[in-house]
Amino acid sequence: MIERYFSLADSHRWLFVFLTLLLALAWYQVVYATFELIKLLAFVLPNRIIRSKSIRQHGWPPRHCDADGDVILKSLDDDTDKKP
Repeated sequence: MIERYFSLADSHRWLFVFLTLLLALAWYQVVYATFELIKLLAFVLPNRIIRSKSIRQHGWPPRHCDADGDVILKSLDDDTDKKP
């Protein structure tokens, strides 16, 4: 098997380079997809579950935010609300 591998590398150098790069790209995509799945299962889904429970329990928007979620800064001098 190893002999066939090296004979291909010697006789068809550019085909060998192309196939090696193609194999490396495929391997990179498998590793990337695996890490994206781990990120989804470990971080994104639990975050969304906790966030939806919090919104159900406390409502939306929180008291310190306006209707679209921007933080409201209240001035000490007057009673008007200002956005940052």
